[in-house]
Amino acid sequence: MNFKILFWKRRLCVYKLNYKDFIPAKERNDIGVEIIKEETCDEVLKWRGKNTVKDFKNMIENKEVGIYAKSAGKVEGYTWCTLGKNNTIPQNYFIINEDQAMIHYGRICEEERGRGIGPYMLSELIKYVYGEYKIEEFFIYRDKENIASYKSLSKVGFKEYGEYNIYILLGRVINKVKLN
Repeated sequence: MNFKILFWKRRLCVYKLNYKDFIPAKERNDIGVEIIKEETCDEVLKWRGKNTVKDFKNMIENKEVGIYAKSAGKVEGYTWCTLGKNNTIPQNYFIINEDQAMIHYGRICEEERGRGIGPYMLSELIKYVYGEYKIEEFFIYRDKENIASYKSLSKVGFKEYGEYNIYILLGRVINKVKLN
């Protein structure tokens, strides 16, 4: 039996952005960004597996906000945001306040990485959430090993907040972290 399946640890780096420190990405005419809705899930997920479809539908049911980037008719990436006012716990790892948001579950097609799509999607999502919900405090996390995503985060103004070990036993998080 594989012990990692029973118990494992994720090392996550958390970043914080106050809207007043937000650095909007340069407008792009080559990329369109749209809100993910139940009727657009299949289009967004053509390049992802069946489990992701279930995840997306759950996030829509939980009133999370998702966006996707599209260029030349092809989906190039997506990311999601949990709003604290929905009383949900993003990815079951962190607890956020009512006036905060946690950006998570982002992906960019491998062949499209390095083209600035990540910072552009983050920028558009932050502008949308601020405009619609008046949330001014955003968190985002990445796996410690994912150095490339750090560049996207700093380009829109995120600053390091902390590093956390998340422990998972039998598929359940056993130490949720409260962010202030």
